[in-house]
Amino acid sequence: MAVTEKEFVREKTHKLTKIMLLYVAVFFCVPMIGFSYFSYAVFQKNIETRVLDYSLLLTRQIGTNLDLKIGEYKDLLIQIITNNEIITEVKSLRKMDAEVAENPHLSTQIVQYVSVAPEFKSMAFLSGNQYIKTIYVWNDMSFRKQVYGITMKEKNQFQWFGKRIQTYRDSFGEHSESVFSMSKEVLDFTNGENMDTVLVIDIQCSSLEDICNKIVAKDLPLSWCIVDGQGKLQFSSENFLEISNINEVLDYNAYREKENYYADGSFNGCDYLVSSSKLEVNNWRIVTLLDAKYVRENVMESLRPLLGTWMIIIMAMAAGICIMIKSVVSPINRLAGAMKVPVEEHLIYNPQEAKSGIEEIAILYSSYNTMMQEIERLVSEVYEKGEQKRIVQIKALESQINPHFLYNTLDTIKWTALVNKGEYAAEMVSMLSKLLHISLSGGSEMIPLKNEVEHVRAYVGIQQYRMDIEFHVVYMIEKETECLLVPKILFQPFVENSMIHGFTKGMKGMVEVLSFLSEDSLILQVNDNGLGFEEGEIIQFRKEREKGKRFSSIGIHNVRERIHLICGPEYGVKIRSKVGYGTNVEIRLPVLKQEEEEC
Repeated sequence: MAVTEKEFVREKTHKLTKIMLLYVAVFFCVPMIGFSYFSYAVFQKNIETRVLDYSLLLTRQIGTNLDLKIGEYKDLLIQIITNNEIITEVKSLRKMDAEVAENPHLSTQIVQYVSVAPEFKSMAFLSGNQYIKTIYVWNDMSFRKQVYGITMKEKNQFQWFGKRIQTYRDSFGEHSESVFSMSKEVLDFTNGENMDTVLVIDIQCSSLEDICNKIVAKDLPLSWCIVDGQGKLQFSSENFLEISNINEVLDYNAYREKENYYADGSFNGCDYLVSSSKLEVNNWRIVTLLDAKYVRENVMESLRPLLGTWMIIIMAMAAGICIMIKSVVSPINRLAGAMKVPVEEHLIYNPQEAKSGIEEIAILYSSYNTMMQEIERLVSEVYEKGEQKRIVQIKALESQINPHFLYNTLDTIKWTALVNKGEYAAEMVSMLSKLLHISLSGGSEMIPLKNEVEHVRAYVGIQQYRMDIEFHVVYMIEKETECLLVPKILFQPFVENSMIHGFTKGMKGMVEVLSFLSEDSLILQVNDNGLGFEEGEIIQFRKEREKGKRFSSIGIHNVRERIHLICGPEYGVKIRSKVGYGTNVEIRLPVLKQEEEEC
């Protein structure tokens, strides 16, 4: 029993609705994935905020401890410079003419203070040209001028100098120490005199470094540094970045006025969470860095179970998508591709076979095949009717040649024969025969250019017997254009227009007939040195053509219309003329070649 196509479709396919409902059931994973991603983002942000808050708390604690310690140093320095006995000893030493001055009694008094704070390495009184020793002497006196100059410039303000390696010497030899310094101008508070003297205290860096390391090491893997007001590093932990200024990590100037803050920073492609707290006793800041990777790793560790569930959902969704693509999307894509081919290849159609188990898609293929077969039939029918109409239009244009020319030519032959000029009559008959033979061309619309030139030669030869106007025709036909195909009877209407309307009796008329190739077009030209005409006369030609008065205007319109019908609207005729200078006609045609053996 034969099975119809409709029955076959119903038997072998399933409803698309049922399949799509099955797939929709899987789409619950989409909100789950969105929820998972949102949870991850929120969780990461919360952890990052908490870590930043905690790191800022640690940083502030470090800053508080540093303030307390540095505050002790400031108090100690104030006690020294307000001790009358010490000031008296310094004043007496200032009167000595020695670059390095010392006094055992002064040293004994200073040692009492040093014993209270063992991290004090050295104390010295400086003037513009003198170093007053208390415990040790600096080996490098260049630093003396820097300390003295800055301290005296700021006038009675505490000054701080960051970490450096200082070499000291005494009677036992030399040794080096990592120290930082603070200084202040010394005044005689008894009588208010300016002593032009500065007290500078060198303190072991370990006193501050130990405070920072103890708090940081036990909580978070932080690295730390202490910077001055311009962001220049004064102290740093061993694991701190190899930089000299904190501006290399973040825009320090943007946060300079804030006492406590945290921000994002980066260096050499690594991201850091930056916390900072300002010290109250000077213009220094404590800055801590936490590698952002540490936070991310902790977040990932906490969310690992959620990520596992997420991956399972993604794989399940991917499997569902693959099934959908194979059973639904691929057949529809093939059909869409098949529907594009006729448009891109001028309705070249190949029947499509439905390769899908879905009933609706199989029906689409079947309907598409039926539709394309009908379109193909209709297009063929429309094309045949259009081609027939075009041929009728061309033939109608070709048949518009005014019979007056044929009548006048035959009349001229008759009178030539009557006046016993038989040889002229015979030559005119021969030319007329050639002209009519080329005009008919066996019914063909296109002829070689050389035949078109022969046609206009025959026409000119006949006109030279008929007309009493003196004119000469020059033919400049490029060799490579002779075998190119052109619509027939192109030159004759424009040559006739030049002879009839361009020249008057007594003129020596010249007509040029040219052909050449320009880019991808064949250019034909008819030029004369006749009377020329104004633009308005073209409009008059059109009106007379409509009344059937002039053969020339009919011929010009004839050429234009036939070129448009045969070659396309992008090709045609351009006429340029100027009164007293002549007329130029340019015909643009496509380059159409014929077989060489036929040329």
